[in-house]
Amino acid sequence: IKTLINYSQGKDFADRYIHYKYEVVALSKKAAKELGYETETNIVHMSGRKGLYFNTDDILDKLKEKIKERIRKNHPEKDENAINELAEKIAVSALRYALLRLDNDKILVFDFDETLKIEGDSGVYVLYTYVRIKSILRKAKNFEVKEYDYNPNELEIRIVKKLAEFEECVVNSITKLSPQIIILYLRDLCDIFNSYYEKIPILHAEENERAFRIRLIKNIALVLEIAMDLVGLIPVEEMWFFQHKLLLMFKSVTFLKTKIYLNKKDYYMKVGHIICKFIIYYNRRYSEYIRCYKKISYNCRSNNS
Repeated sequence: IKTLINYSQGKDFADRYIHYKYEVVALSKKAAKELGYETETNIVHMSGRKGLYFNTDDILDKLKEKIKERIRKNHPEKDENAINELAEKIAVSALRYALLRLDNDKILVFDFDETLKIEGDSGVYVLYTYVRIKSILRKAKNFEVKEYDYNPNELEIRIVKKLAEFEECVVNSITKLSPQIIILYLRDLCDIFNSYYEKIPILHAEENERAFRIRLIKNIALVLEIAMDLVGLIPVEEMWFFQHKLLLMFKSVTFLKTKIYLNKKDYYMKVGHIICKFIIYYNRRYSEYIRCYKKISYNCRSNNS
């Protein structure tokens, strides 16, 4: 290919191109079956002799189909054009992340479920983290961000240091011709933020704390946007990919009442536990969770109801 470029465009133009070697990309047994290939092996490689051949378009189309099914199931009220647009962005981002996250000397075994999982090492996880931050920032518009006098805690200092590493990460990625370095940085930054989000109140914090934390997550969002752009991930403002946690909690209550047939006391204990989970989901205060749960537990024991 480089020789052809040399003949058609000249040596200077051809020298800009570098052959990027990578190992075999294969399918998991489940992924192969979903694409219509029946096999007994756990890993499926392309084979002309066996008639096994798949390309990026096949995988991308299947990813989009699975994403659209989930969105329609969880959010049937959404417009079809909006669903198609969102599914395209999520599918492209998920696939690009999956192809870039491993060392180029390791075999990539592609699996649809792994690629679309919301937790851990996946493009969907990165997009979901970004959506979570943007949601906080939309709510933060209700607060006036003033100058603040605040000493960051240990986790916040860790985040600031991680943000400061981004420039070096990009330079290393270019020098070593390894987009994987940026992918790993994205994953690590998302891990740190999600840990921070679960432990530290942002919008419900005191004024000085809130002002600092809003500015901090704005910078996290900015770095995520730049990093995603560098590796071809497409930021989205909403996911519509999963059911709302509140809906899942109420479904849990219905399941407890209709399927398990708990006695009245145990049923209300379980309902109380689910309500407390809802409280901590929005307030992110563990102490509030414990306080509410203990109160409900005490009332259930005292009144047997």
